[in-house]
Amino acid sequence: MNRQRNRAVALATALAGIFLLSTCQQFFTASLATALARDSYTIPADISVADAINLLDAAIAEGDATMAAALVPGLFAAAEAASAGSDAAAYNEAANALVSAVVLSSGVGPVVTTVATLFLSADPEADPALMISEAITSVSSIALSVEETDALLLIASNPPAGLSADDAYTAAFALVADAFVDAEVDLAELTEFNLDTPPAGVDPATLAAALDLLSYADGLPVEEGSSSMFADLFSSMGLSAP
Repeated sequence: MNRQRNRAVALATALAGIFLLSTCQQFFTASLATALARDSYTIPADISVADAINLLDAAIAEGDATMAAALVPGLFAAAEAASAGSDAAAYNEAANALVSAVVLSSGVGPVVTTVATLFLSADPEADPALMISEAITSVSSIALSVEETDALLLIASNPPAGLSADDAYTAAFALVADAFVDAEVDLAELTEFNLDTPPAGVDPATLAAALDLLSYADGLPVEEGSSSMFADLFSSMGLSAP
């Protein structure tokens, strides 16, 4: 048990360092500068992908999940249109921005941070299984709209070139968390996310898409240890590709 806990603490410590140094600011800035965020935004339906990306960069810098959510429809439409038109370059640009927008708007980044820091602050004698259960319970704050879920289903079916392993792991985590929450599963009673035999009501198509994203991420080269640590963190909660 101590060996398992020590490994979890080492993993969480490394992840915390990544969050502080990562250029993927959506993992932690959603909890910062919230005073700068507005209650709602009106985004033109025909906004260009370039303009949407500029606004998304500002949203990520300010932790503005509301802005990110407002950008999802336009980016989703652009990604769908590019996919249907077989325009790979346009699809890759819109789809990668779409993933970032959904990750920020869903609130999954702060939850991942909470999961990592949970292990750092736990009592040395704490049961790892109980810590994992508490970590799973924290995902109840993750929420995807129907359009955001559909957006990640599109990404899972056609991962854009340049999609990072970390973004794929996090998108998969968001899909699974949202599917369990939508099914009104009592997360406090779980010790892992069982994707092979999930509780009744959990959408199988959403879980299949999450597994596709996990498989994609697992197949990418590991860069600076980040991807493997995300894989270990999510695997500890039952999120792993077959």
